[in-house]
Amino acid sequence: MKLQARWIIALMAAAFLIPSPTPVAADETQDEIKSELAAVRKELTELRKEMKQVLAQLKTIQAGQTRKAPTRTRPAMELLGKPAPQKSFVTTDNKERKVGGTDEKVKLVCFYASWCGYCKRTLPKFQKLQEKYKDKDVEFIAISLDDRSGKRKKTEQEVIDHYSKMGVDIPLFLDAKKEVGSAYKVSSFPTSFVVGKDGVIEAVHVGGPADIDDRVAKQLDTLLEGKSLVKKS
Repeated sequence: MKLQARWIIALMAAAFLIPSPTPVAADETQDEIKSELAAVRKELTELRKEMKQVLAQLKTIQAGQTRKAPTRTRPAMELLGKPAPQKSFVTTDNKERKVGGTDEKVKLVCFYASWCGYCKRTLPKFQKLQEKYKDKDVEFIAISLDDRSGKRKKTEQEVIDHYSKMGVDIPLFLDAKKEVGSAYKVSSFPTSFVVGKDGVIEAVHVGGPADIDDRVAKQLDTLLEGKSLVKKS
C-alpha cells in the first residue's frame, strides 16, 4: 500500500469517528457550557486513542497481517435480550413506578445527565414520542444521574428546573445514588432501554443519534404488535 493511500484511509477513518458538535442552547449557564466542553474533551481523548489503534491496524494490514479491528465496549449492551433489573422508585410527581418484571406496558427508560448535550437533543424527541403513544400501552420514564457533589454537581431543584426548561414532562426519577443506573450498567449518556411487557430488554440505545426517535418508534410498534426484537431462550 502506498504512503499516500494509507493516509487517505486514516483521514477517512478520523472523519467517521469524530462526532458532530452539539448545538449550545441559548439558556445554558457558563458552568453548563464548561461542563459540556469538559465532556467533549474527554470524548476527543478517547477518540484519539481509537485513532492510534486504527493507524496501527493499517500498518498491520500493510505488513500482510490481519487483525480484528478494536471495538469499544458498552456495558449496557450486555443486558440486551436479558430480563431487565427490577427496580422500584418514586418519580418527581410523587408516583411509584417500576422497571423490570412483567407489566401491562412496553417501557422506554432513558438515563441522562443535565450537562450532556446529546441528552438535550434526545429527551425532547422522546417527549414527542410520549405524546404520540399516550393512548397506547407504552410508558416513558427518564432517570437523572446528575451528581450532588463534584464539578458537575446539581441540586435536586436545579435538575428539575433544567428538565422543565427543555419542555419535557416525562416522569422523572432523580437517581443521585446511581442505584438504578448501576444496575443497568449505564456508563455514558444518554443510554436508553426499550423493555417489553415480559420484562425483557428488547433494545439498547447508547448515545443520541439524530434518528433515535424513528428507531424507537419502529421498535415500539413491533412490540405493540406482539412481536419481539430479540431471540429469547
